Amino acid sequence: QDYNIGISYGNDKVRTSNVMNFHNEKGTILNSKYQRFSLRSNNEFNISDNIRAGINIAPSLAIANNTDTDGEFQIYFAAHTAPPIFDANEKNPDGTLVGLFTDTPAPVIRYPNPKQQLLEKQQHSQAFRMLTNTFVEVKFLKDFRVTSAISSEMYMPFTRNYQGSYVASNFWDIPPRNATANSGSTTDYSWAWENTLKYNKTIADKHNIDFLIGYTA
Repeated sequence: QDYNIGISYGNDKVRTSNVMNFHNEKGTILNSKYQRFSLRSNNEFNISDNIRAGINIAPSLAIANNTDTDGEFQIYFAAHTAPPIFDANEKNPDGTLVGLFTDTPAPVIRYPNPKQQLLEKQQHSQAFRMLTNTFVEVKFLKDFRVTSAISSEMYMPFTRNYQGSYVASNFWDIPPRNATANSGSTTDYSWAWENTLKYNKTIADKHNIDFLIGYTA
């Protein structure tokens, strides 16, 4: 599911374009999902005949749960390789799902229930990202133009994981095992400052002279 809202406006002094988006995806795997909220806003201002400025921002927030279920020895692999004699909906006398399948009272085959693992596993992640760009452009002495722009990015991921006693870490890790939980977050910043000076001159409507120097930090 995708939802978009756009708002635009412009005149001689101000031009703005704003787009908001919400993406909602319910995973094909039980207890999995992905959601993203995002905004893109581009704004430009003509302060005077010789000065122009702008600011652009693009924040986004992504939310996911149990998205790494595929791959070798993961839950999706385990479900496809489970013997067909096992029923993922089989329940214990107390009404809970069976966490471990066995073939006999003295088992030769011991196999974790993929459905029970998906319901008990919680692998939650959030990631906030902010992109910004601001600039100022000044024209002077008729043929000169100087521009200064600063771009930045902030990235803040957060994870929270819980694995119950019947959640196997891989295909060969037979439960029950000790339940585990962990969480973590980081914050990353990056930026760039760019400055340019441009000279443009047209002579006799036939010849053009262009000169550009710049500095980036």
